[in-house]
Amino acid sequence: MIVKTSAIVLKRFPFGETSIIARCFTREEGKVNIIIKGAKRKKNHSSSFFQPINCLDMLYYFKPNRDIQTASKVSYNKIWSKFHANLKHMSYGMALMEITDKTITNYDPHPELFDELFSVINKIDSQDDKLNIIFWYYEMRLLTILGYQPNLNDDNQINLNLLNSQKSKNSLKILRTLQTHSLESIPDFNITKEDRNTVGTFLSENLRNHFDYSGPLRSFNFMKKIKF
Repeated sequence: MIVKTSAIVLKRFPFGETSIIARCFTREEGKVNIIIKGAKRKKNHSSSFFQPINCLDMLYYFKPNRDIQTASKVSYNKIWSKFHANLKHMSYGMALMEITDKTITNYDPHPELFDELFSVINKIDSQDDKLNIIFWYYEMRLLTILGYQPNLNDDNQINLNLLNSQKSKNSLKILRTLQTHSLESIPDFNITKEDRNTVGTFLSENLRNHFDYSGPLRSFNFMKKIKF
């Protein structure tokens, strides 16, 4: 069966001497591993399509008894320029790819989440500052769409006490805004260092609690080192 779908490339890695495997979040089929045969050969230009954070229109051959599917035809759906030219944007982009990869499973479609990820990447590509609030919005939407929306009115909710024990007076207001507003209607908060620490820790701890991974994500560690 041939599948036609939009896809966002989450990750890629070599396979054999000449091929690569790209892990893609497709709108129609969820997370899918795609092999691009001969991608590392000099005359094969398909490798450039399958870079993380690229958005593609793709045809691939689907075989239900295989874990890896074969790409047939690919073209760019949307080109975002800043993620490959700006270290700050690249860091946020790789963090988006990593948490998405860690939280969704193969062949489990989430078109609403795909659309949110597309919108968030597009929004980050369009501006230069306050990228953290957009990133937090995606984390909250990811938790909500996958069935784990934090209950911000329950004192027993994981790490909710953190919001009350830190110096961040705006953290609960920010989190509630992320739950109730669309991406385009989020107000322009004046975010402090304490806000960043508290809100970021609350959301990442909720994600870690509900999904099968432990320890800090590589992209998060990188973002902390360069201190955006």
